[in-house]
Amino acid sequence: MARKPGFGASIASEVVDAFASGETPELPSGDVLASRGKAISRLGADVQYEQFEWIDPALCRPSKQNARLYDDLTYEDCADLIESIKSEGRQRMPAVVRRTDDPEIPYEIVAGSRRHFAISWLRSNNYPEFRYLVDVQKLDDEAAFRLSDLENRAREDVSDLERARSYAMALKAHYKGDATAMSERLGMARATVYRYLALADLNPDFIAAFGDPKSITVSHPRTIATLIKEGGETLQRVRDEALRIADEQVQLRSSAQPLILPAEVLSRLKNAAKPPRPLVIENTSFTMCSADGSQIFTYTRPTTKKGMTIALPPKLSATRSEVEAAFKVLIEELFKP
Repeated sequence: MARKPGFGASIASEVVDAFASGETPELPSGDVLASRGKAISRLGADVQYEQFEWIDPALCRPSKQNARLYDDLTYEDCADLIESIKSEGRQRMPAVVRRTDDPEIPYEIVAGSRRHFAISWLRSNNYPEFRYLVDVQKLDDEAAFRLSDLENRAREDVSDLERARSYAMALKAHYKGDATAMSERLGMARATVYRYLALADLNPDFIAAFGDPKSITVSHPRTIATLIKEGGETLQRVRDEALRIADEQVQLRSSAQPLILPAEVLSRLKNAAKPPRPLVIENTSFTMCSADGSQIFTYTRPTTKKGMTIALPPKLSATRSEVEAAFKVLIEELFKP
C-alpha cells in the first residue's frame, strides 16, 4: 500500500485510503495508537489492533464513561467537523469502539462521539452514503475509560465539569475510591485529580448559579469552599445568593440575554459571605442592608420620649438568613459594653 505525502505518520489515513481504493489494509505493527502521541502509548498492552470497519452509526451507542455528554451535542458543536467530512467525502480519522453483548447495538464508542454525531447528522440530512469509520479494540472498562480520558484532554469543548463527573464515576467504578491509584493510572498529578473530584462534589446550587455548566472551572470550588468554610449563617447567606443568581440566569437565558459572567458570580458570592453591617450610621439611627444593597431594616435609637423603632421596608427582598444575620448584628450592638 503506497503512502501518500503528508500522511506518513497517520495510520488512520492510510487505512481510509486503502478502503477507498479497494485495497486490503495491512495490519500495522506495534501499538496502533502510537501515532496519537506518547500519552496514549501509556495504555501499552491494553490496546491491541483488531480491525477497522465502515459501519452504520446506528450500530453504536455512547459510553457512559465518556466525559463528553453525547445527548448535549448539537449541530453547532460539530459544524466544523460536519463540513470537513462533507468536503473530504469521508471520515478520515477512525473512532475507537469496543464490542458489546447487544446484537442490535454491537459497538460502544470509546473515543469519537463528535465523529459519530457528524456522520449520523449527515446521513439524516441528505447524505445517506456516509458511514462511520471505527477502530475496533478489545478493552476492559478501566482501559476504555483511560483511553476516552486521554482523547478528551485535548478537546477544548469538553468542560471541566464533564471531566470531573467522569472522574468521580471512575473513582468508584475502577479504583475503589483510591484517588492516588487513579492519578497514577491516568498519569496525572494527584492535586489535579483532587481538584476535579472537588468540582464533581460541588453543591448543585452553586453550579446553577453559573448558568452555563461549561463555564465552571476546577478553580471555582476552591474559592467557594473558602467562602463557606465557617458554615452556619455564612454558608446559608452564600447559598441564598447562589439561588438568587441562578434564578436571574434562568431569566436571562429565557430572554436570550448574556448570562452573568463567572467573575461576577464569584464577586456576588464573596459579598454574600460578608455579614451584614450598618450601611448608614447616624447619631440616632442606622440602616442594615443585604449584600446586594437592598434594605433590610432601619433602626432608630430610643429617646427620653420615644422608644426604639425598627422599620422594615414594605417589600422585603432580603433572604431569611440575611434578615437573621442583620438582627444578630443589631442585638450585638444593643448589648455591647
